[in-house]
Amino acid sequence: MKITEISSPDEEYVNQGLKSFLLYKFDDALNLLIKAIDCNPYNYRAHLYRGHTFLLKSLPVEALIEYRKAGKIKNGEYLPLFYQALAYFKRKKYDNTFNLLITINPEFLNEEKDIEEKLFAGKNIKDSYNEILGISENNVKSDITFIERNLKKVQEYIEYKWYNKAFTTIEGLKRVEPSNSDIYYFSGFILFKKRRDNEAEKEFLKAIAINPEMKDAKRSLAVLYARKGYIEKALHIFKEILKRYPNDRLTLNYFDELVNRPS
Repeated sequence: MKITEISSPDEEYVNQGLKSFLLYKFDDALNLLIKAIDCNPYNYRAHLYRGHTFLLKSLPVEALIEYRKAGKIKNGEYLPLFYQALAYFKRKKYDNTFNLLITINPEFLNEEKDIEEKLFAGKNIKDSYNEILGISENNVKSDITFIERNLKKVQEYIEYKWYNKAFTTIEGLKRVEPSNSDIYYFSGFILFKKRRDNEAEKEFLKAIAINPEMKDAKRSLAVLYARKGYIEKALHIFKEILKRYPNDRLTLNYFDELVNRPS
């Protein structure tokens, strides 16, 4: 592997640390990489390589901490998520592993191979990564197309009443795009279907906080309030929606049904 020389002190330490890492001098690598972080706490590569080093030293908790820091520096990058999954797997936290993997590629839900076989099918971390995802590293990036594509998957799961699959995918998408109102709306809708009303209410409110004009989230919240017996709250929200969207047929139906309910 050719390492490009960069003049900044933190990158020099990173490159030296990487050389030590490739020579299996893990303690030297850790010391050099922490020097890089002392120079620049936001050096993505330094945290990522420290995570790799800890992982190969069989210190998955420390590795997870570094991968999370790398993920915060480059929010939306999937590579740190994948390595977090490896760290969780090392800790035998298989549910966490699985959730992170489907965050990167929800199609993983449909795979039948044993997770351990997939994680260690390759000769090294990179090979295992490609084996699991079945995609190139260039495709590992967060964009609106990814979010939209997987929200459609969630809608399909809901249509078939696969609520656990839908919810697991939604939880993964929250890590990728935590400020997306649609994600919280669908999260609330799934919880509503599972009759986890208090949790559903929180998710609908989060969606509305992000997007105050989100009609679907408001309507669903009103329906939830009606189910919980908070009739006045529900009517108030329905009236708010109809004031802005007087011809919204679904809201009109819910409103009429609530107003004309048997006393």
